[in-house]
Amino acid sequence: MALKFSPQNVMFIRVTNQWYQMVKASYIATGSSRLNIWYNYSQAAEFEKISKKVKPGELVLFTLQAISGDMYVVGGGYLLDRQVLTQKEAWQLYGVKNGARTLDEFSEFLKAQDIKTDNIPSVVVSSCFIYSRADCLLIPSEFAAGFKSKLCGELNTDNPIGMYLCKIAQERRFPQLQNGRSENDWPGIYVMAAQRNNARLVANFNARLLKAYDFTCAISGCKVNAALEVAHIKTFFDENFHTSDNGIVMRSDLHSLFSRGYITAYYKTPKQVVIKVSSCLKEQGDDYYLNFDGKPLRLPEDKSFWPNPKYLEWHMRVRFENWLSFFNIQPVGLTETGTY
Repeated sequence: MALKFSPQNVMFIRVTNQWYQMVKASYIATGSSRLNIWYNYSQAAEFEKISKKVKPGELVLFTLQAISGDMYVVGGGYLLDRQVLTQKEAWQLYGVKNGARTLDEFSEFLKAQDIKTDNIPSVVVSSCFIYSRADCLLIPSEFAAGFKSKLCGELNTDNPIGMYLCKIAQERRFPQLQNGRSENDWPGIYVMAAQRNNARLVANFNARLLKAYDFTCAISGCKVNAALEVAHIKTFFDENFHTSDNGIVMRSDLHSLFSRGYITAYYKTPKQVVIKVSSCLKEQGDDYYLNFDGKPLRLPEDKSFWPNPKYLEWHMRVRFENWLSFFNIQPVGLTETGTY
């Protein structure tokens, strides 16, 4: 599908192969999200100058130099903000989306760049997209020198190379978008694995769960029908997960947090399920949801609708605080020199 664009500024940022591989691994599993691109103080003036020219919502492209010397666009996102973060804030907000496997590794990266842990300059992009190796966009050789000589820069789509890169980069992003979703960015492999069955089975599933929970949010007690949704605990990979014990009725905002891994639940006793809230929500600037931590779920009278302990264990292990780990998907393709 051909895409049309209005003239705009485009920011490009050269990333390392290590950052790219790590961010790509997270992207495959959990989908589009916000990414943190941090830089050292010697680059701060350059990044600040360029990022001021590019408005929030405009395109940011990630460029990478291959072993051959060729320059590629390997993904991108949309400028959200420039921030100065502490190491704790950066990790709790973005986790592995800082381009590091663990907090200790992130700390080592900062140390190697001589960046103070309480003063990390960052460019934050939202709705990220990462290309597979086959889809990475080669920058024509006659323009590549300008990308090699700078860690970041600005293009305009009035310029032929800017128009070309913006157009092709977004057209290669297009197949990753998901029609019919409120947020149509790439949703990650867990959601993709479930979509085929969800469309066929979800109506029946939702009706049964809403009735069993008496049209009431199991966490907040909300009874406003328009605000209620059924949260799947373990993703619908096949009909084996289309069971009454694989869902919980929640208010829409709590469902969103549950799906994104900010809250989970576990059996405190054989008859009591309680909520666990990520302390990382403190870094979001609102303590409201922390009040639900340790709160018991309102369970249905029919015990066949009580959450399956194994599914809750799965959610705790795989979904909860998922931005802080890579799951079973590990970055591949790294060399000792960190080249592509």
